[in-house]
Amino acid sequence: RRIPLNNTIEYSTSTEKIEGDSVVNGITYKKLWRSTNKEMTEYNVIAIIREDIENQKVWAYIGEKEYLIYDFACKVGDKVLFLNRYKAQKSPPKRLK
Repeated sequence: RRIPLNNTIEYSTSTEKIEGDSVVNGITYKKLWRSTNKEMTEYNVIAIIREDIENQKVWAYIGEKEYLIYDFACKVGDKVLFLNRYKAQKSPPKRLK
């Protein structure tokens, strides 16, 4: 939600899809695409992601580094690091409650 200077509220919508593969250092990732135009006809790759089913984790490769984006093995009391929507902006670790 964006609030411009004239105090009217504007909303924006984005659509994301997973389509296609990419290989980095011998590891296969899925391409994560996002569209922000009204017609949802123009998409850009915002990250490549992979599942680690055995360890119940999902990773995103952004820039030159891999980031944990989902950890389904987390338990109450574990500390987790939150990322901001595939932009690799870190928040301080937080303890799960």
